[in-house]
Amino acid sequence: MAALAGGGGAPTGVATNTRTKTIDVANLNDSVSVISERTNTVVATVFVGSFPEAVATNPRTSTIYVPIFTANTVSVINGRTNTVVATIPVGVAACGGELSAGPTEGGGWAVLARLPRQGHPGRAGSVR
Repeated sequence: MAALAGGGGAPTGVATNTRTKTIDVANLNDSVSVISERTNTVVATVFVGSFPEAVATNPRTSTIYVPIFTANTVSVINGRTNTVVATIPVGVAACGGELSAGPTEGGGWAVLARLPRQGHPGRAGSVR
């Protein structure tokens, strides 16, 4: 396996965007690395906060969702500009043992983080 220059180290989650051909990697060092599938290089590093636990990507909108364990939030990243555009409070111990993102009936996009340490579903945040 080849090492990627500029990678964040200690990855905690990975998601792919089939439209942009990028791979989003949550890193324990407070960042998300955006990797080009075409060139296998890190094209952006987005700082999101302490202990990002996982990552989910909405390929339709190029939105990246990252639960931040120490802040009890989910950071929302615009995948086109690679900037944090919102922070969603989700309750105590936001962690991404299982992080899901999917469309809602109302045309929005919902993110759900399951909390395996407590064994019950977390709170969902919605972005329209």
